[in-house]
Amino acid sequence: MFRILMVDDNPADVQIVRVLNRTLQRPHEFYACPDGPDGLDFLHCRGPYRDAPRPNLILLDVNMPGMSGLEVLAAIKGDPELAAIPVIMLSTSRSPEDIQRAYRTHANCYCEKPAELNAGERLIKAIETFWMDVALLPSCDEHEHHGKSVLALP
Repeated sequence: MFRILMVDDNPADVQIVRVLNRTLQRPHEFYACPDGPDGLDFLHCRGPYRDAPRPNLILLDVNMPGMSGLEVLAAIKGDPELAAIPVIMLSTSRSPEDIQRAYRTHANCYCEKPAELNAGERLIKAIETFWMDVALLPSCDEHEHHGKSVLALP
């Protein structure tokens, strides 16, 4: 099962991605968190996310109030337990400085948030084609979970 976590403060953007994910051919689960601290709680299985599964891919909004997406990205990539999870930064900004900052903070990809449905469909298809079918990713089940080592067996 491929798991996607989206961290975005805009409920409309989350809903669009949630709806577009229904077009994916590959089995998947979609989770969403409304801000950076919640996203980190999800990833660390804290609070209401105690039983949260480890995602295979994170879609992270760059511009969020409070803790920015770049701050969340730095926390993820600075944590040895989370650093291997690919992070796609999503933003309405095409600023070279924003793009440069994201990659310097070890983003795996930077994409412009789609302004129209067709662009959103292309983005979701590209995610499915590359991240779900082509890229080889570490198993999200091989991690320390609630103090126990969890390893998926075939």
